[in-house]
Amino acid sequence: LLTIAGAGDELQGIKRGIMESADVVVITKSDSLEPKALAATRNALRQAIPLLPMRESGRRPEVVTTDGLAGTGIGTLWNLVHDLWTKDRTNGYLQTRRMQQNVRWMQQAVNAGLESLLRETPGMEVFMANRMQQVRNGSIHALQAASTILECFRTGDARLP
Repeated sequence: LLTIAGAGDELQGIKRGIMESADVVVITKSDSLEPKALAATRNALRQAIPLLPMRESGRRPEVVTTDGLAGTGIGTLWNLVHDLWTKDRTNGYLQTRRMQQNVRWMQQAVNAGLESLLRETPGMEVFMANRMQQVRNGSIHALQAASTILECFRTGDARLP
């Protein structure tokens, strides 16, 4: 997560859940800031991090400062990211995440394929449009409409490849 001091991002990120997914919180443009503002931002972030849920990896994000124009903190950030990657690779966390991602991709592909088959079935567009209108006007519950669409698809002329 990249942030700058004094922009009010320190605690807003928590509300939006952004910080919950960060491995590292980086305060950028640190050399152009007043030391008090930088310290206040760093402290606010460090105090907020323990309030966040623990990451799946079992750790909480660290706070570092960088300034790309001045070239400060970049090496520290790179070393931290490399160390995190090495730890995650060594303990199997990266492999686990990749496996979870592959399963999600498979599920998304199956869902997209089924939806495509459903929509390509002759007469299904009109049937679905009728059910949607019934849901809109309240004459049928959304789940009942979905059930009738799926039943029509399952028992109709749709052929799986």
